[in-house]
Amino acid sequence: MKEKREYFECVCGTQLLSMSYDTADEWCQLDMAFWELGHARDGRTPFRRKLHLVKQILKTGRPYADMIILDTENAGKAREFISEYEAHAKAAIDKRAEGIDARQASE
Repeated sequence: MKEKREYFECVCGTQLLSMSYDTADEWCQLDMAFWELGHARDGRTPFRRKLHLVKQILKTGRPYADMIILDTENAGKAREFISEYEAHAKAAIDKRAEGIDARQASE
């Protein structure tokens, strides 16, 4: 088993998205987990960041309880991770199909 895992931090610093898949798994299942960190990594959220979050909550009415917002860098990393997973999954599906075709041809 060789697991590929990546973490993506919310811009507010309080949530984390984890994505992983097993590169040896022929079924290619993508696992995603949402983590609530409780507070910023260093234990505090900068005052400007708090003001920005308050502005967003007042503007949209959503307190971010069930969402994660990725900055451009982390969005790019997430896109790359999902693209790698997709390529791995397609290869595994093709390999599985070849095995099925080989078994059917021998019968």
